[in-house]
Amino acid sequence: DTDALRSQGNRFALTLNPNASNRPTVVYASYNASFYDRITIAQRTAPNTWTPTQYLGTSSTWEQPRGDAVYLGTNLVFPFASSSAPNRGLMSFNGTALSAFGISAFDLGHANAVGVSSNRLLVRTIAGVVDVTVGSPFSASTATYSASTIGGSAEGDLAWNGSRPVVLQYLNGNLELATPAADGYWTWTALGQTSNS
Repeated sequence: DTDALRSQGNRFALTLNPNASNRPTVVYASYNASFYDRITIAQRTAPNTWTPTQYLGTSSTWEQPRGDAVYLGTNLVFPFASSSAPNRGLMSFNGTALSAFGISAFDLGHANAVGVSSNRLLVRTIAGVVDVTVGSPFSASTATYSASTIGGSAEGDLAWNGSRPVVLQYLNGNLELATPAADGYWTWTALGQTSNS
């Protein structure tokens, strides 16, 4: 498990494929012959055996994964950024090709993602949480944005507790836990001071 997974870029994601006995799948950026970043998906097919394939999504120049990858049913979904429209959002891989769904609320940093059901996922960005219902085709998906903090937080994580999202975020020297209350507004619990170094 060595050279097959080396990325030319620094953006990558690892997830387990529930449709293939939880074998790992890695999504990363690698250069094409013109030295543009392309989405590459490597699937583990046997011990010490990976099948990496480079795909062209929406861009004639560069595109990169930008966060966690999750399986929704049989589709692999992950945040991306690209030099062509849509410039940012989600990509879905159906086993043979990539499809894009643009989301303007996405920043270009790392996005955390968690699957909620076979057609729904949540994504935490600097700006907040995006609740995505996957459509057919994928470009017909819908998204609802909710600011989980004032001013944004580049560092954090996201989980689903079975009924609502739970956001962990670093903001102004403090570690916070944010959850939506019954009225839909976010509530914050201070966990203490920390540093991001």
